[in-house]
Amino acid sequence: MNEALSGKTIILANGIVLTCDATNRAGRYSIAITDGRIRDIADRADVLQKAYEEAAIVDASQKLIVPGFVNAHHHGASFLLRTLTDGVHASLWNSEARLEQACDRLMHASHYADLKQLYQALYLAHLRSGTTCVGESPLPLDETGFT
Repeated sequence: MNEALSGKTIILANGIVLTCDATNRAGRYSIAITDGRIRDIADRADVLQKAYEEAAIVDASQKLIVPGFVNAHHHGASFLLRTLTDGVHASLWNSEARLEQACDRLMHASHYADLKQLYQALYLAHLRSGTTCVGESPLPLDETGFT
């Protein structure tokens, strides 16, 4: 989290909100957020402004606010190796010598730090596109995995 925002409350005022909460509310709402977590939702921004007097107000009247997207089945290796897998049907990947060599190099213990950075960049790309949860099917690393 941005240190400048730590502990501060932001009110996203008058956005079109899809909550996906237990009541499945949808419509024009205002949301109070502190430390990246939703604290309160109200029909009107002024209600939240009274409750959180120090909050910064962000006009969200022209914005759609939805929960983060979920990618329940992802193969990061296919993204990382996309220049080698482009145009090759997945059923043929095991018979492609170039892919096998690339995977062996990626999974070698001396490359764990590089592989970790590649995966972090991959997940940052997910975040930038609105995906906040990824079900990864990782490369078959040894028991140490990413530390």
